[in-house]
Amino acid sequence: MELLKDNGFTYYLDTKNARWIQMPHSGNEYIADVWIKLVQTEESGEYSYPPKYFLTHYYVRPNTQQIQFLSELEVTGRPDNAIKERPYSMQNWENLVPGSVEDELYHGIVKNMKKNRLGGKSSNGMSVRDMIEEYLRISL
Repeated sequence: MELLKDNGFTYYLDTKNARWIQMPHSGNEYIADVWIKLVQTEESGEYSYPPKYFLTHYYVRPNTQQIQFLSELEVTGRPDNAIKERPYSMQNWENLVPGSVEDELYHGIVKNMKKNRLGGKSSNGMSVRDMIEEYLRISL
């Protein structure tokens, strides 16, 4: 899903792998775990076959309008699964700068995650009512 065109790149949200996860060290706050694919739209003079693109991994925190960068991969062909990401840290949350690429990505991600109901929470698809009945054995 296209989010943005800027600086010779088109930014796409990977809707297949977007998901809501419980924020580490948090009781009940959920954050979006997303991958963004950057495809070069302007010719840079260098040729690559298969074409080269970039994947960036972000956490998005709707409650506070913040974003956290985790990693970036340069990919030619199929990406490897052996990546080195910086670990999650509460100090790595960045406030959005209006008009920045991150600001545009944040708003596009949140809009599309909510509008298209992308991603699943780690509740295995259960509603709150289902969880109460299943785990607490209270029938509603």
